Amino acid sequence: IAWALTNFSALLATRVLVHGDALAEELIVPLRRRVVFVNQSPLTQEDFAPIVDRDLEAGLLCVCRLIPRKRIDVALRAIRLLHDRGIPARIDVVGDGQERKSLEYLAERLSIADATTFHGFIDDRDQLRSLYRSAFAFLLTSEDEGIALTVMESMAAGTPVISTPATGMRNFLSDGIDALMVERPDPEAMAEAVATLVKDPHVRLSIASAAQAKVRDLTAEGWVDTLHCIIDIDRARRG
Repeated sequence: IAWALTNFSALLATRVLVHGDALAEELIVPLRRRVVFVNQSPLTQEDFAPIVDRDLEAGLLCVCRLIPRKRIDVALRAIRLLHDRGIPARIDVVGDGQERKSLEYLAERLSIADATTFHGFIDDRDQLRSLYRSAFAFLLTSEDEGIALTVMESMAAGTPVISTPATGMRNFLSDGIDALMVERPDPEAMAEAVATLVKDPHVRLSIASAAQAKVRDLTAEGWVDTLHCIIDIDRARRG
């Protein structure tokens, strides 16, 4: 019944606004021509900060539940590889979960415990914003992910994102423009991406600027502006 109602409603509409591919696939093929993909977030103006140049001493950041599919082990192994290359990286890990003890043990085993801080879950928005803003880069190492709010929060804070192409990220981020993408959760690829930002600060600032511009359109104010544009275009087409 829900499928039928969705398609009937779409038949009566000039545009169907959807958030993600899965929703568009609920429509019959002829109606998919009416689809407009939109992204929205709970970001507010408080989440945005001026983009500044930072060196690697500011550290890398991961924010997520500490569960297997998030692959925080990849981030820790990337830190080890960076140290082996003479790049003194460190990382802040925010979040809690079943993997925490094993990840703490892995940091010890990789001899990077002194360069790794496990903060646990943080529910203080100001504290979290401070971590986003002070980081050199944000790492998303997930095997599977939607359009992660943590990624958008990093982008708003002016912190470049290095991400796997996990599901939603593949469609949301543009490699080399508003993020650096690695092919899979791979420590060597992650380490190389971090090294790229270290070697060329201009790349880092360019990516941060493009990313912040992208998510600025996803605030409530940006969403209203987008909706107005869609309505105006359809009204103009109808004369």
